[in-house]
Amino acid sequence: MIGPWGGSWHSVMINFGLHLVLYFLIFAAACFFAARNYRRRRNPERRPLASSEDKAVSGSEEDVVDEGCCQELGTFVADPVPFLVDTAQADDDTVHHLAGLEARLYLDFTWSMTVFFSVIAFLGVAVLVPMNLLTTKKSWYPLDSFVITTSNGFASPSSALLFHTMVAVFLAGSLCAIVYFLRTRMVANAKGEYGEGAIPPVQAYTVEIQGLRLIPPVRQEELRTMFDACPDTQGKVLDVSVSLDVTDLVDLVENHRVLHKKLARYKQQAENDGTRPQMQTGFFSFMYMGEWVDAIDHLEGDLKKAEEEMNALQRKKERMGTGTAFVVFKDRKSAIAAVNAFRNVQKAQSEFSQPAIGRKMQLCRSAQSWSITMACKPEDVFWRNLRYGRIHHFMLSFTWTLILFVALSSIVTPIFLLQLFLAIGDKTIENVESIENSATSRSSGSYESYFAVSSTQSRFNRIVLFFANILWPFLVLLVNVILMPYMVHASVKFFGHRQVSTMRRSSFNLIFFFMVSNLLLVPALSLSGLDELFNVIFSTPVDQLFAQILLYGSSTSFFVEYVAQAAFLSASFYFLFHTTTPALINWASDGHEQELSWEFDFAFFYSSMISVLAIGIMFAVTVPLILPFIAGFLVLRYYTDKWQLLTAHSKFRVDPSPEVTTSAALFALVLISGIALLAFGCWLRVQGAELLSYAPLAGFFVIILILLIPMLRDNLIVVNPRWEPHEVEDVEQPESLEVAAPQAYVGAYENPYLRDSPAATERLWSSGTVGGFAEY
Repeated sequence: MIGPWGGSWHSVMINFGLHLVLYFLIFAAACFFAARNYRRRRNPERRPLASSEDKAVSGSEEDVVDEGCCQELGTFVADPVPFLVDTAQADDDTVHHLAGLEARLYLDFTWSMTVFFSVIAFLGVAVLVPMNLLTTKKSWYPLDSFVITTSNGFASPSSALLFHTMVAVFLAGSLCAIVYFLRTRMVANAKGEYGEGAIPPVQAYTVEIQGLRLIPPVRQEELRTMFDACPDTQGKVLDVSVSLDVTDLVDLVENHRVLHKKLARYKQQAENDGTRPQMQTGFFSFMYMGEWVDAIDHLEGDLKKAEEEMNALQRKKERMGTGTAFVVFKDRKSAIAAVNAFRNVQKAQSEFSQPAIGRKMQLCRSAQSWSITMACKPEDVFWRNLRYGRIHHFMLSFTWTLILFVALSSIVTPIFLLQLFLAIGDKTIENVESIENSATSRSSGSYESYFAVSSTQSRFNRIVLFFANILWPFLVLLVNVILMPYMVHASVKFFGHRQVSTMRRSSFNLIFFFMVSNLLLVPALSLSGLDELFNVIFSTPVDQLFAQILLYGSSTSFFVEYVAQAAFLSASFYFLFHTTTPALINWASDGHEQELSWEFDFAFFYSSMISVLAIGIMFAVTVPLILPFIAGFLVLRYYTDKWQLLTAHSKFRVDPSPEVTTSAALFALVLISGIALLAFGCWLRVQGAELLSYAPLAGFFVIILILLIPMLRDNLIVVNPRWEPHEVEDVEQPESLEVAAPQAYVGAYENPYLRDSPAATERLWSSGTVGGFAEY
């Protein structure tokens, strides 16, 4: 097969080796400069970039004696990555303390995948690759191509693919077992163990009601009367918080919070340095271009103005309701009883004469909008979006997802067309007769005709193809790493989510979906002509469509290239970013800014990792050569991300319910395992091993049943941050249902944007997860 790389098997391996050497050299160069920057930052006399004060003291650059190149290289060889040493040995408790629960769950997931795929990689290289090379192939098999390392085209598939089938089923089953293990640890870390006498958190005592009256807002007395009508909840209400619409107040409070933190930082700097700090103002101040003013005076003026506007809005008496209320009960048992008694609003009205529906001053707007569930954490409430109901959320999500899909399609489509032209050349585009004649002896759309078309000689120069096949995975990586995540985060803010954690889960779901789509669709469109691809899709039975994923993917080195680039180039970028950016910030701000503080985007990093894992799971059996690169990617990712989380990650915007995003990641991993079994089973049927295909297909149906049945899914894969009634027996002892809620839980769900107390103001200042767009 000439196709994506061109040339014979030997030239394919030479190109592949040269690509790996290039990636490793880039990685080594990044490690060298990152280590040098790291050491120089700890030696003030040898900092690569100095502030204006440093320059005045140190004099000319010639006065600073630099190490020789050979000496620096020797230091690098002796200790290539010193910045990873301090963080590599940090245990889980240290990670939890320094970076939070979300970092602990993420690194736990990454380490488990690293260990597992390292074992699978050894099995693949030691057993599967030799079997693929030594097994007899069919007559049409292209022996001089990359395909020789795969399990395509075996002469006796029924017997030769038995071990491959066992490995595929073992791989999926092992991943499901690891997911259950991670889920068990996540429950212990996120919800804890509550035995007799222990006090669960406030959300365990609280119910959230939606669909209440908007104008005028429902009063607390009305809700207390409603629950007193039920014998199981009579006199059990501890506190009621009715949420009002604060859309006009959120941005002002968030701006006030930011100004207050800046002012505190500059006052601390003035106390430490003994001089009044300066700051730049103006439209381009973020680029350190603007007028220098006294930072404390300027911020105090802005803060006073913001406080006047904020206080005026907080004193506003007439506000529309959001249709949402939070009710805290005196014990856990009463909260569960309230959910069960008032879940069906029409039944509750007929049985208890509460709540009122369809009256002049009805309590419930309509039976369709009514909902009562266990509440989320107070800090997880997205106060700005409480005015949105389920229908609004669905319409906003659908609209913005459609806009996002169209925008990303306009970006990715040129990559499709470019690779189509580079891989096959103008022969496919022109539909020349030579390609049609090459497959005349085979039925159009068949397994054999694919190799006939994809093996066509390209007219491009080998040097052009060499760099083109580096550039193509890099373009996909660039879209997946930079453009697409930014567009997703910009869009998901307008989805109308009522919780911060669900908004981050939507970010993960969309990023992961688009990443996997780019990785599976781009190769399928480019490894053969569009006409041949459509023939394969529309002329084969439905049960063989999934086989095309392995059919196209296992005949090219694209996925090996992509994983290698994702491992080496991504790590190189973060090494340089975290060791160089602090020096640049310090130099550009004339010493006013010292450290880099950035947000570790867990939604993106989960997605990027699982998209690479999806490649490994999908092609582990058919292309075992990819497994060492998957293992190497995970090793680099674990230590690089651990270093980032412990040294540069800011905990200012902590995810209040990180188990939501982690659960979505575990769900995606199990789903990919099931799809891989389905694709492998269909691929076995294409290969002629129909009897063997029943095992992976049966595994696929078992996994789908686990994902679709809520009871199995909630107890084996995901963790619900809400304390739902059916989970009580799983997460706590029955005796804790009678534990009384402490008086401190009163006011826990009061809207923080409408409070005037110092404690409420401090809560807004110290948390980045209480509402507005600015904190996401």
